Amino acid sequence: MTTRMLHYVLLAGLALAATGCLSMAAPDRFLITHKGSGEIQAVAADDSRLLVREFDDEHGGELSYWIETLRKEFTDNRGYTLIGERPVQDARGRHGWEGLFEVTMGGATWRYLLTVSVREGFGSRKVRCVEFVAQKDAFDEHLDAVREAAAGIDP
Repeated sequence: MTTRMLHYVLLAGLALAATGCLSMAAPDRFLITHKGSGEIQAVAADDSRLLVREFDDEHGGELSYWIETLRKEFTDNRGYTLIGERPVQDARGRHGWEGLFEVTMGGATWRYLLTVSVREGFGSRKVRCVEFVAQKDAFDEHLDAVREAAAGIDP
């Protein structure tokens, strides 16, 4: 998989309009390359990619809806294998879900970490997704730092 293709896969993950204001401390060895309304992008020197997006959910999808939708998207439509999943909590105790996916492309094993949570407040409902993709060795190196950074995203 080329860097351009990898970047496309990451950015095309959930083609939804982003809104809101996010803040995140970059994980160790990552550089934040874009910070906009409802979106943060970061990259490591080994081309590992991290994307955080938050968007309005005017239809009120529950967390269970988003989990099922994302599982199907990655396994049925993108060809990934779900190799692990678990409930997660952020630093404020808000609940979410984490899925760990794997695929082999171009002879290399790639891993994709995806977390999703639903947030209510200020009269709106938002969905937050954190996506992290890298070749397996780099993925394993960065995983703990990425999880820590994801848990500390504000608001």
